[in-house]
Amino acid sequence: MTSSSPVILIAGGGRGLGKAEALYLARRGARLVINDRGCDAEGQGHDPSLAKTCIRELQALGTEALADDEDLSEEEGIERLLNKVIQTFGRLDAVISNLGYGFRASVLHMPISELRRYLDLHLVSNVALVQRCARIMISQGEGGSILLNAWPLTFWGAAQQSSLAMSSAGLFAFVRSASLELRRHRVRINALAPLARTRLTQALPLFESASPQSMKAESVAPVAAYLLSPEAADVSGEIVGVAGARLYGIRWTETPGIFIDAEPWSFEELAQQWSLLARGGPSRPPGQS
Repeated sequence: MTSSSPVILIAGGGRGLGKAEALYLARRGARLVINDRGCDAEGQGHDPSLAKTCIRELQALGTEALADDEDLSEEEGIERLLNKVIQTFGRLDAVISNLGYGFRASVLHMPISELRRYLDLHLVSNVALVQRCARIMISQGEGGSILLNAWPLTFWGAAQQSSLAMSSAGLFAFVRSASLELRRHRVRINALAPLARTRLTQALPLFESASPQSMKAESVAPVAAYLLSPEAADVSGEIVGVAGARLYGIRWTETPGIFIDAEPWSFEELAQQWSLLARGGPSRPPGQS
């Protein structure tokens, strides 16, 4: 990454996207903290060996690395993890959060208690992690970079994925607003929206016809490394999509809108011009067909 050997925390770094990012960053000289609870695809269980196995691979590359299996769904777990980071390396320069697990359910049959648990981890725990990491970066006086991971289908919809869409939309909105507040402290925050084949996504229909060699997690790692690097010092508040060889920015847009001569809109005017509003075409004066 740079010759100054930045300290980078990867939450959810034991496998999949996180591990691919860790290996790439290790080859670029970063010192790494790998946090992974070792849960199964449904967010259950605890396997501390997962982070340790990843660390052994990183150390084989000559990387200084620390393994951690704290539960980051709890604020106390976040505090303990960050205390270990500072005690071990004395600083924190960048963070990648891949916190999350799979939760497929239809709108009509989604258990609300499970939805609350899911959103608490995907949204609230990520905000808590960002808050505490940003405070450390600000106290160091040199800024830093934070990268959250979410799901691009938020913007187009996907059956049985409304919970993931909700959490991703929340993260994207959070990144946009947080970037405005953190900018004056030289702390950057961005979001990645990757389409990559991992244990949580490989069963999705979009991968059925795709080549097994396409859209690998390794395709995402260079983008993450760039967004954390000094070369991206002016990049903040961005949502970056990665789908194999394709890289793109995701934006909220609005149509040009339609106008009337005087408020309020009548029911008849709405019925006549609604298709123009939805299509984003030019407005027509009321009464014209």
